[in-house]
Amino acid sequence: MEAIPMNSDVTLAGNEILANIDHLFLRVPRTRYWMMIVNNVFDYEYDWFLSSKKKYQQERSQPLYVISNYDLEFLEAIVNYVGKRNLLTTYYRNFGNLVWPTAQRKIQS
Repeated sequence: MEAIPMNSDVTLAGNEILANIDHLFLRVPRTRYWMMIVNNVFDYEYDWFLSSKKKYQQERSQPLYVISNYDLEFLEAIVNYVGKRNLLTTYYRNFGNLVWPTAQRKIQS
């Protein structure tokens, strides 16, 4: 019974992240876009950002979503859900030597 609420939570969070990406992803020519997931160890949450950089300009990051469920297995499920429906490169910050619980691979920083 517990897997069903987690799947629905993953779907809800993933759909909200994807909706925010669609809203903020403007497809401006000569602009590079990527997602950044930050491990916020002070507030015990994961912060998602959509970053962009135009040529000869500063990098700009816009918040997409905050995951307050500080569980790597839950984060991994959301990353997999969003990754199947999105082609943006994803970078991870402040994850150190942590490993994905299911895939048993190091989280790339």
